[in-house]
Amino acid sequence: SAASFQETTNVLTEAAITGKEDKLIGLKENVIIGRLIPTSPERAKIEK
Repeated sequence: SAASFQETTNVLTEAAITGKEDKLIGLKENVIIGRLIPTSPERAKIEK
């Protein structure tokens, strides 16, 4: 996610204005929001 390493306010403002969506599938994104990290295909099956 761009917001995790760039100027957060600007990134989030631009995303809100343009209607962008982040699927939050990466390690950093999930750590930042406090979700379990995607560690394996088996883990993904458990989460669904």
